[in-house]
Amino acid sequence: MPQRTCWQHGIRSSLEDELGRNTELIWLLKSLHTDHKAIAEFKGKRGTLRHEGTVV
Repeated sequence: MPQRTCWQHGIRSSLEDELGRNTELIWLLKSLHTDHKAIAEFKGKRGTLRHEGTVV
């Protein structure tokens, strides 16, 4: 879930750092934290996400 939120908000670099400092994301994700391995696995499995105007 954190990765999808970052992609939807256009955050492409250093997702791990962004998840740690962005207070809106921390609040939305109820203080969930993601490490670099989980982010890399998400990107590897999903490739790129396309925004088609729908809210997920």
